Amino acid sequence: MKIKLLFLFLLCSAAVLGQTSKLEQEVLIKEYEQSKRQEKIASKMQDWASKLDRFGAYPDLPITPEGDVYYSLLGEFPAIKKADIFDRALEWMAIHNELYPNSIYQNPGNGKIIFHYSLPLSNLTSLNYTCIITIKDYKLLFEVLDISFQEFVPGHYAGEEWIADRTVTKKITEFYPITMKDESEWSKTLNMFKAFNDHVSENMNSLYDYISNANATDF
Repeated sequence: MKIKLLFLFLLCSAAVLGQTSKLEQEVLIKEYEQSKRQEKIASKMQDWASKLDRFGAYPDLPITPEGDVYYSLLGEFPAIKKADIFDRALEWMAIHNELYPNSIYQNPGNGKIIFHYSLPLSNLTSLNYTCIITIKDYKLLFEVLDISFQEFVPGHYAGEEWIADRTVTKKITEFYPITMKDESEWSKTLNMFKAFNDHVSENMNSLYDYISNANATDF
C-alpha cells in the first residue's frame, strides 16, 4: 500500500507555497511587459511552452514562506507503537541507504533520527540534503531540508593557465526561476527537480511499506 504524500508545512499559520509552472509563467509575463524587445521574449515564452510540452508536468517544489525548499511528509501506522516504528526505520535506513547507527543521530526517547544523504545525479554532480525523521505512537514525520547541488569540477587548462580541481556548491533555490536562466540549462534543471521529487517520494513510500509490513517478516 502506498502512502498519499502530504506536503505539510509545519509552520504556524503559514500558507503553503511552491515553485510552480504558474510562477515561471508569471516571471516570463513580467519580463515581457518590461522588455524593450518583446518579440525576443515572446519567442522565449514559446520555447518554454514547447519545453514543458515535451518534458511533461513541471516538477513543483514545496517552498516555505522564507523561500527555502522543504518537504514534510506524514505517514500514519494505526497499529504500530513508537518503539517498533523507530526500530523499523533504522532497519530500513541500513537496508536501503546503507546508513548505520554510527553515521546518524538517533534518540529513541524523543523519537528523532537525523542523517545527511547524497543523491547522485551524474559522476560529477549530486544533490545533498538533511533528513529529520520524528516518530510518535502510530505516526512518522519525514522532513527533508538544507538541499544543495554539488558539482566536482576536475582540474583543467584555461588557455595556458592550470585550474585546480574544485567543488562547487549551490543551494537548490539558486536554480529557479528556471526561465530566468540560459535556455541551455532548462532541461538539466527540470530533470534535477524531477529527480529529487521522485527520490523523496520513492524513499517515503519505501519506508512506509517497510514499516507497514513489519508483521509479514516476523518469525
